Amino acid sequence: MKVLFLYTQLAGYFSNCIEFLYKTHGADIKVIYYPQHASAPFKFELTGVSMMSKTAFLGNQLEEHCLSFAPDLVYVAGWVDKDYKKIARRLKERGTIVVSGLDNVWKGTLRQRLACIFSKALIKPYFTYLWVAGHRQYQFARRLGYSKEYILTGLYSADVEKFMKVSRHALQRRLIYVGRFEKVKGIEALYDVFSSLTAEERKGWTLDIIGNGTLSELMLSTSTIRSHAFMQPNDLIQFVADAGGFILPSIDEPWGVVAQEFAAAGKPLLLSSEVNSGEEYLIHGYNGYLFKSGDNEDLKAKLIKFFALDDETRRAMGNRSVELARRGEPKYWAAKLLSLVPNQN
Repeated sequence: MKVLFLYTQLAGYFSNCIEFLYKTHGADIKVIYYPQHASAPFKFELTGVSMMSKTAFLGNQLEEHCLSFAPDLVYVAGWVDKDYKKIARRLKERGTIVVSGLDNVWKGTLRQRLACIFSKALIKPYFTYLWVAGHRQYQFARRLGYSKEYILTGLYSADVEKFMKVSRHALQRRLIYVGRFEKVKGIEALYDVFSSLTAEERKGWTLDIIGNGTLSELMLSTSTIRSHAFMQPNDLIQFVADAGGFILPSIDEPWGVVAQEFAAAGKPLLLSSEVNSGEEYLIHGYNGYLFKSGDNEDLKAKLIKFFALDDETRRAMGNRSVELARRGEPKYWAAKLLSLVPNQN
């Protein structure tokens, strides 16, 4: 079976899913992708998978290349790229199954409402199925006119097995943030709120923030906060192995695979209400705490509450995180994709 992926910037969790699909199902896979962004320069080596940068093609070369590949199934990362849409339509007209990813949550904006009104012309001619990240994306897909049998869930899947390898480490009083240093990630609020905590409120906890972005120059290391540049996944896993918790204070986070990754690593989670992956991987009070996005007082209160827990309670939270993380393993991701192709079941 041939599978074509028309993707944007690659991420570690996505490459792992592709590798799983190749190794366990023997698919002939071709990946077209955008060059990596400077703030997240991931490095990938996928044995047996054909990978080509979109920038390697000129004129109609990309379309001709994809059509000649004659895939049985096509996955397109959204519908913004006009070249990808053109290829998707041509292949769909041939009878190829075409799936579009959807991680935008339904917010009822004017743009979203217009997309729903004109979906029959702008979206449905290109894509047979929509593959959504979670419940709020499912609502959007239904409004776009897709019936439930043409909507898949579970778009994103972390490399659960890799992160689970560190879940047995003893948890130290280190809180971890991993993500871009951008306003939308809520990193400024986290930095300021953590800095404002008294020694009694912190109870010996420190904060490690890891990433790159336009706010990097403001994220200075202090006696209680350590700032680190972007790390490749394998280096990151070793660095955070003994961390006692993970926090993601995003103001806007369509999903957030990183929350599943740290849950798999056995970390209690502290997530803002805008981290949509929390619907799967965080149960408030069970394996961590939810706080209201943009509310610094609530963030501070949850930090203080978490830091006041005893070690046994935090350890139990970490174990529960591992259980929840397994809901979205790559084997389910691959199975859902293959379920669309006749004679593959």
